[in-house]
Amino acid sequence: MGEDDRHWPLSSEQQRLWFIDRLTPASAAYHVPVSWRLRDAVPLPEVVATVGRLLARHDALFTAFAEVDGEPVQRLLPARELPLEVHDLTDCPAAERDARCAEVVREVSRRPFDLSAGPLVRAAVFAVDDHVRLLHLTFHHIAVDGLSLEIVERDLAAGLGGAPVPPPAEAAYVEHCARQQEWLAGPRAQRDLDRRVEQLRGVPELLELGRDRPRPRDFTYRGETLRFTVEPDVRDRVRALAAGSGVTPYVVLLAAFHVFLHRQTGQTDLVVGSPVAGRGDSRFLDVVGLFAGTMVARTDLGGEPTFEAVVARTQESVLDALEHLDVPFDRLVNRLVPQRVPSHGPLVQVLFAFHETGPKAGAGPAAGAGAAGGAGTGTGASFLTREFVPTDTAKLDLTFTVYDDGDRFDIEIEYCTDLFGRDSVEHFFRHWSHLLSSALDQPRLPIGRLAAMDAAERSLIRSWSAARTSAAVDPAGDDADLTVHGLVGRWVVRSPGAVAVVCGEVVLTYGELGARSDVVAGLLRGLGVGGGS
Repeated sequence: MGEDDRHWPLSSEQQRLWFIDRLTPASAAYHVPVSWRLRDAVPLPEVVATVGRLLARHDALFTAFAEVDGEPVQRLLPARELPLEVHDLTDCPAAERDARCAEVVREVSRRPFDLSAGPLVRAAVFAVDDHVRLLHLTFHHIAVDGLSLEIVERDLAAGLGGAPVPPPAEAAYVEHCARQQEWLAGPRAQRDLDRRVEQLRGVPELLELGRDRPRPRDFTYRGETLRFTVEPDVRDRVRALAAGSGVTPYVVLLAAFHVFLHRQTGQTDLVVGSPVAGRGDSRFLDVVGLFAGTMVARTDLGGEPTFEAVVARTQESVLDALEHLDVPFDRLVNRLVPQRVPSHGPLVQVLFAFHETGPKAGAGPAAGAGAAGGAGTGTGASFLTREFVPTDTAKLDLTFTVYDDGDRFDIEIEYCTDLFGRDSVEHFFRHWSHLLSSALDQPRLPIGRLAAMDAAERSLIRSWSAARTSAAVDPAGDDADLTVHGLVGRWVVRSPGAVAVVCGEVVLTYGELGARSDVVAGLLRGLGVGGGS
């Protein structure tokens, strides 16, 4: 068997994506589309030659997968020919070129990959008068992570901008795969796995954020990404609190996210994933490949802690997770969730990511170095400007990413559109940002007393119970009862046939709502629940 025909094991991260691809082979959920605007137009032949030459240096991009004796293996492709499309926009009106680029990028980004044949990257260039203005690459996530995109961007920016290109890395990604599998077969890996499983045993099966729609039987990966910006001073305040607490800004932001989840769900046992670099060996810092994994942090918010206490608890849970970074996510899942439910991701349904370099220069939303590893410096940003590419996919219920671009925090929220509407996700952002701001102002306040609503929302809530200004109030009623349930109760008496609740095709009148409420109240009283319980 020649060198190019040699079979290599997959990394644990690759094994998970290979399995997902077998289940949903046409899904674009794990495609990583990246577009760059060139600062200066470069002749088309030069771009084609440079991009092909530089990408060919990375083995992980020119790999194919097969199954041998029931196990997945990978082999390097002997030919390094990059699939590349040229789109000439010369005759397209200038005002329509951006829309045309977006249309083509969307189609190219969603086109399926054949993992059994490779390669795992394809290119499209957009030219005007034989000079390229936009370069687009679509990768499969099984071959890249966020730091890999940094490496590719750095090389392309140098090559296309006329600067010296760094030499290729001497290490090979398949070496990492072989070493990881060798370590996982040893006794230390088993001990680490056992300890981590004990720390996570008994975690809730599902974190429900309050869906707008019924959860489908099978997770479809349909999604959307919304982008937001927080007030510029928030970044400095987060860093100040982090410095005073002896933690990183990631921990403070994750703590605020924990408070948001607690306030949204009522749960106190919270499990959140975060992407981590997975490049502990410095020989692999410049190697393109899927090193990044998922760190699982379990945090207890019971007992009405202050935000300071939540920061401390979050730090403790992150440190516990960091001690076991070598334990792959799929090994934890296999031990903790032996019976999979196809409607949601196992163990983790919500991901929180933090990148210090921002979407223009740092690791993109597909995966990245994350909180623990550092995403790099984005050295290619001077010649290449990375542009946001919508994917219309979601890997989990919710992925919340904070980018620190040096001046402010930018937020991207990728969400499953089968579960949530856009309005709800916009509310999620407002809820989190108001909680964060309130926590930064009063970190010693119990988290249940932190403000989650802006002035407009508070005014709306007050109006619901304002008897003198509400049309729902009986003028002859007792002003002492100004609660929402008191107002509803009056309508049960006054107009039992009026519509009270509409949810899809379900319609309840006030009379029906009152009757159902009485049944629930009776059941609760029968269980000993009373005032103050």
